[in-house]
Amino acid sequence: MADLSKYAYTPSPRTSASKTWPTLQEMISDSTRLVTFVANLDPRLNNVAPYLLDEFTFLFENPFSVTDASNFSCIADRPLSVFGSTSKALASDRLPLMNHFLDSEEGYGIQVPNTSALNITNAVSGGAGNLGVAAASVCSPGDILYQFRTFLGVVGQVSRADKVYRVENLGYS
Repeated sequence: MADLSKYAYTPSPRTSASKTWPTLQEMISDSTRLVTFVANLDPRLNNVAPYLLDEFTFLFENPFSVTDASNFSCIADRPLSVFGSTSKALASDRLPLMNHFLDSEEGYGIQVPNTSALNITNAVSGGAGNLGVAAASVCSPGDILYQFRTFLGVVGQVSRADKVYRVENLGYS
């Protein structure tokens, strides 16, 4: 197994969000281009792998359990300390993580990916809840969590939102 830890970025301090992050180019130049977030990891107790970062120390998320494409929003949902207040979340210096995947509700309340709506959900434009409009929205995500990266060139869409325009060299469209 490869030792990915040598590529890991470790911010200082690890117990609070930083006002500034290195650029992608700075991280590549420093060979620290891997950032790993783990939900609910107490950074004060993590002395073994300091490159594993507590997700909610550094990020906030919008709702992730969406079953209606018109219900995608920018409202902070997690962590609980910023629930319902995107302005409070941004003021805490956390980076926004936009959850952008659509589920359908099956029997017994079980949610599964809504694959029949991928042509809209992962599209650049057109229709409620499409990825292109969401990526360019007021949410201004630091990161986007989405389903089915190979469908409709979603990696290309996310890369354009990140101002990375030469994704064809990576084999994506």
